[in-house]
Amino acid sequence: MGYRIQAGSIHFSRAVYALNWFVMAPSLIYISSDLNLQLIQLGVITTGFYVGLAAFQLIGGILASRVGNADIAILGLAILGVSTVFSGLSNSLLTLLSSRIFAGIGAALFFSPGIGALSNIVPTDRFGTHVGIYNGAFNIGAGVGIFGWSILDKMFGWRPSLIFAGALAVALAVENILALRGIREERSVTRDIPRKIVSVMKKPHIWILSLAGLSSIIGETLIGQFFVYYAENVVHIAPFTAGLMAGISMVIGIAGGIIGGRQIQKVKHKARAFLLTMLIGGVFIAMIPLTYNIVLLMLILIVEGILVVAGFSVLYTMVSMEIADRSMVSFSLSLTNFIQMGFSIVLPIVFTSLAYFLNYSDAWLIAGVVAMATSGLIYIGRRMNALSSFFPGSQ
Repeated sequence: MGYRIQAGSIHFSRAVYALNWFVMAPSLIYISSDLNLQLIQLGVITTGFYVGLAAFQLIGGILASRVGNADIAILGLAILGVSTVFSGLSNSLLTLLSSRIFAGIGAALFFSPGIGALSNIVPTDRFGTHVGIYNGAFNIGAGVGIFGWSILDKMFGWRPSLIFAGALAVALAVENILALRGIREERSVTRDIPRKIVSVMKKPHIWILSLAGLSSIIGETLIGQFFVYYAENVVHIAPFTAGLMAGISMVIGIAGGIIGGRQIQKVKHKARAFLLTMLIGGVFIAMIPLTYNIVLLMLILIVEGILVVAGFSVLYTMVSMEIADRSMVSFSLSLTNFIQMGFSIVLPIVFTSLAYFLNYSDAWLIAGVVAMATSGLIYIGRRMNALSSFFPGSQ
């Protein structure tokens, strides 16, 4: 089977994975009414997903290095789908929270093994481009989940819609079993894994780039999970229009993913390109509460959507470029996501708490300032000489 078909299967899986990630966003307004939940409780449910996601990031990378990227990615997609089905069957805060935690676990097992599988399938000189497509596929799935499911929720109710989304992921996991057979993967010998894990965790470029790249995770999380609710309740935009706006923001991100992944392999000043992407992304997050004009808000979301995915593509490509042992690419990206997910665990609760005790404008502005401030960490890495390969001419 040609590598394009196998890569296409992974990209499509990434889209359905994202759909199951963000499918809760348009459901929150119905869930809050049906289960009688407050805003902060909705933040707890959203955080539950990130708890599972962060807790199993490293485990997913370790399992992939030993068992194989494709097998772990398929397992993760199946767990994510089954958990989303159970989310649709939940009748209380506790059961819904539990199902979202397991959905996060499934998502964690898919993400970095998915990229690891790509690294074993596509030619080396095409890897950056496929990382961009992989991240762009995420945004297409997220956009379909937010906008498409805002329609399905209204037509059929949030429960059948969630069950359908989960069933899609399970079906695609079965398809992957057939499509990804025969992939040649470099696996680590069990006794070598601890030494290799320690070696990767000691690489300072992973830690610095992950923290300097928080702008993308802030934009993705807050727009993907809370913009629809914010637009409906604060800006008083109709649910259909709010879902469409957030969906377009996500889908348009594929352009940023492809451009970011392709150009970062060509551009000389990689660190500066990374900094500008994250810094400008923070500016546009802070601009969200400055207008209630739908056209201006849509323009802000489009630019931010492109910057978010470009940022992730640049981040993942730069991290993987410095990993010589290809069997540890998956773990290095798991560590990257683990660092960022540690921040994402508290982000929904902090954001909803700021919105509740202060107001939404302050919450968006503070998020934007944090995104801009953390991007400057790239220059700390330069002073530590940890990112010398990304700063031409540095000593």
